[in-house]
Amino acid sequence: MKEDTEYIDCLVAHAEETRSLFSNPRKHEREARVARALLRLFSVPFTEEELRAIPPEPVDVSVAGARFQIAEILDQGRQRHREIRERLERYREAERVEEFWEPIPPGVPTSITPRRISGNELAERVLSALRAKESRYGAHACADLDALVYFNLEAAVLSADLEDTPPVLPSMPCWRSISVVAGHHALVLAARDSAPDFLRARTGRPAVVWPQPWGLWEQ
Repeated sequence: MKEDTEYIDCLVAHAEETRSLFSNPRKHEREARVARALLRLFSVPFTEEELRAIPPEPVDVSVAGARFQIAEILDQGRQRHREIRERLERYREAERVEEFWEPIPPGVPTSITPRRISGNELAERVLSALRAKESRYGAHACADLDALVYFNLEAAVLSADLEDTPPVLPSMPCWRSISVVAGHHALVLAARDSAPDFLRARTGRPAVVWPQPWGLWEQ
């Protein structure tokens, strides 16, 4: 059917764009998306020209006085490139939309309740994700960098408690500041006096929530 063909073509185009986005040549674009989301959540003015500029290592994104080093947290064992490749192959081989339908076994819920990430888990995951970067760049270099950790977990969201009570790090790491973006939430876990004002102002405060389902991640 014509409708099926048009819909499948859209799926193929979206999957191809997703594969392109997660390729090495577009690494900076992915990192800029995370920085853009943080700035929007904190209502910090910025320009797209700032985000597009590629700074020298070890800075990933330099904007609004921040020198962001981006870290991403994925589900353990998740193979994102494989997922994207297999999805694209399925779309390209399909002739009808029905080929994407899968029956739901008896007793399996038709909806998924996201797992809530507590403040303690958030702090532990952030510190764990940053250890490799600390080993790579050294404490001296990290002291002049603003770590920005992106939680990209499937079926997991921040606990609602974090919108009232921020998590506390067990110790002050070597970074100039440590911020987190998770879905439609953002918060700053730590910031030294040398960090940009907008990060220091958010330190120790509850997570900020984007008020609507759109507008945060779009360019």
